[in-house]
Amino acid sequence: MKKRAEDDVKPAVMLSGGIDSALLAALVAKYNENLTAVNLTIPNFYSEYENARKVAEYLNIPIMKIEVKVRENEMVE
Repeated sequence: MKKRAEDDVKPAVMLSGGIDSALLAALVAKYNENLTAVNLTIPNFYSEYENARKVAEYLNIPIMKIEVKVRENEMVE
């Protein structure tokens, strides 16, 4: 983890706000202060953004919210 976190490429982590992604984000943030969190959400259907935002705030890392637009007749449930 430490070797990859120190690479020249700016790291990002998919952050849902759950324990798995939060732990991964915390480990990478420990070794690289340039970490960015990314969260995918489907408006009016599914979002874990608030949990992810709280984790990112706690870890003091920026978070980018990406909204995936899906037409209703294309949704797979």
